[in-house]
Amino acid sequence: LKLPEIWQAISNYNWVGIPQPELQFYDLFIKFLNSRTISSLVNLYSDNAVLVTSKKTIQGKNAINGWYTALLNTTYPTASFTLESCTGSAVTKSFKWRITVPGGTSLLLEDTLGMQGTKITYHYCSLQ
Repeated sequence: LKLPEIWQAISNYNWVGIPQPELQFYDLFIKFLNSRTISSLVNLYSDNAVLVTSKKTIQGKNAINGWYTALLNTTYPTASFTLESCTGSAVTKSFKWRITVPGGTSLLLEDTLGMQGTKITYHYCSLQ
């Protein structure tokens, strides 16, 4: 047997890489939070989307842009974001996500989204 030659042939073969799975909606949301890509976050929403917190209700991409700008640049400028769990369908999505600031303090949030196609039409956010 010529095993070294066989192994060399296998080693030299131009293997096609394993394709990366497409990121799911929840993964994109967390990715955009961590990269602080506000325009990409806002693009997840429909033009007249509504974002509801316990303190206020805002409507439209411009207002949502302002909310995320304040969240990521003022309220949590050094925080990291993780997805804890997610469930849902094409129309309604629920997920738990965590905000962690340096030093270990963290906040667990539970949000619900209403979807139309691939866009958020309403977002009930448990963040105050």
